[in-house]
Amino acid sequence: MENRERLNVYFEMEGNFYMLFQVVNIGTKNIPDFKFSGFSNLYINHKTDNNKEDDKGYLTEEEMDKSTIHSYIEFTYHKDGSFLTKNMDFEDKSKRYHNPYGTGARWTPINDIQDIQPVISVAIRRMEIYHPVKLEEESEMVHNYICKNTELFERDGQYLVAIYLKEKNKPIACFTTSQGYSDILCNVNDKLDLCILFQRHSYPKAKPYYSKYFGGGWITPYLNNSITFCNKDTSIDELNDKMKNVFDPAFSEFIRIMGEGHIVNLSEEKLKIIDVVDKVYLPVNNGTNMTKPLFIKYLLDSISDFRAFNSKSEKEKEDYVRTCYLMVLALPLMMTRKHEVEKILYGNMSNQQKLNDIKTLLDELLKTNLLGDNTKYKS
Repeated sequence: MENRERLNVYFEMEGNFYMLFQVVNIGTKNIPDFKFSGFSNLYINHKTDNNKEDDKGYLTEEEMDKSTIHSYIEFTYHKDGSFLTKNMDFEDKSKRYHNPYGTGARWTPINDIQDIQPVISVAIRRMEIYHPVKLEEESEMVHNYICKNTELFERDGQYLVAIYLKEKNKPIACFTTSQGYSDILCNVNDKLDLCILFQRHSYPKAKPYYSKYFGGGWITPYLNNSITFCNKDTSIDELNDKMKNVFDPAFSEFIRIMGEGHIVNLSEEKLKIIDVVDKVYLPVNNGTNMTKPLFIKYLLDSISDFRAFNSKSEKEKEDYVRTCYLMVLALPLMMTRKHEVEKILYGNMSNQQKLNDIKTLLDELLKTNLLGDNTKYKS
């Protein structure tokens, strides 16, 4: 990200777009400083009695009397490791800035980030607080990123969002399911990426309290959404714990191959098909470089209607997957044993028998070295 370059991050729900936040690099590409803003319709509070952010999503009347409510605020993460909030409601500039970790406190200088650096946490307790917006027109210095998943973003959903930076060589799985969303938002420079994690989350319900101002009776307040800087003492461990699959190198590589560099949407219907692959797939090195994740990608591409496919019997589904798998195994054999391969593929035997016959041919070729070492496989 160059100086003043900006990224708008949205999520899509029910055909509309909603602004999640904006981030601007107020430093340089090599020495970045970040300003996060655009958290519209979010509830932000700094308690004046203990200087800690509210974390339950609402305030009682007594707490409101002791608190300062901010209608607009900016969050900044600076190159020296300082985290500051800037409250634009105050005319007195001396009161605008607040360090959530204490005056003069620092965390990790941006250029010293190793592994991951949590930055901001957003608690979404009520999606109806968000209002649809128009996407901003993109330009050389303005970019849009849209989180998309119709199975994840729902009107009655509750979510925990983590915005974090990671070292460039730290592998992460970029994928989404009905339960979460993980991706790289943008490349900051040669060393860092800005990333996001969405997860479904359950928040405690608001507790009723006795109101002195509303008729002297008990009321139950509405929950609000809230935003805070991440906890300096616990957030790194919490992220590593919550995102074990996201940070797992083997799973990250699986997703990278399957998505060919793009985020992978593992819908519930796709996951059911992958379960079928797990039942029938055997790793075979037959010279085609067709790895399991790549096979899954091409298999999914060959199915036009996932729901219709999953409505078939288990035998029909397994037969289809075996047929696709047969074609992969047969590719290198077509060069030397075409007649025999065609006889197997177009014969009247079951797909399981065809699979066994193709593997027998591979064994024969391995023994005669017609295909060399590339024909070795595990069964």
